[in-house]
Amino acid sequence: MSHQDDSHIDFHNPEPEVVLPDRDRFLKRFVGENALDYLETFRRFHCAGRNHFLITWHWPAFLFPFLWSLYRKLWGWSIVIFLVGIVLWPFSNLVWAISANYLYFLRAQRAVRRAKRKDLDEEETLQWLVKRGGVSNESLMLAILIVLLLFTGAYWKLKLTPVFTELSDNLEQIEKVQ
Repeated sequence: MSHQDDSHIDFHNPEPEVVLPDRDRFLKRFVGENALDYLETFRRFHCAGRNHFLITWHWPAFLFPFLWSLYRKLWGWSIVIFLVGIVLWPFSNLVWAISANYLYFLRAQRAVRRAKRKDLDEEETLQWLVKRGGVSNESLMLAILIVLLLFTGAYWKLKLTPVFTELSDNLEQIEKVQ
């Protein structure tokens, strides 16, 4: 059973009609932004009814792995990336860039399987996938804000530590004189 998806605009074809199989339609709803690009990559991972890891490259996952994983709601992986990145950066970025698409594919597949097991009609299933998937601009902005605050705090600590140390030393000198 196939359904039409007219949300993708192809500027070479003024009346686009993209027909997606049910599985891809569910994955598209889960992924949200840039779904058709992801679906193209996801199809390469799933052939002959089985999943196969293939090396792919994902620039945002290479440059900003922690932020990208938060943006794509990969909460558990974001913690792993953060902790491993502290110790193994930049090697960890390379590994993440190569495997991010596949790990995101596996997450999307699990979400689709879970959604189909629920006793929901098709539209409710699609809405459930939209809610669970997609992107999280809020967590991305929060993470960026926290990183900026940490860097700002570290900067001012480095700048003000000598000032307060000198002030403390001067106060000690004044107390000794009195």
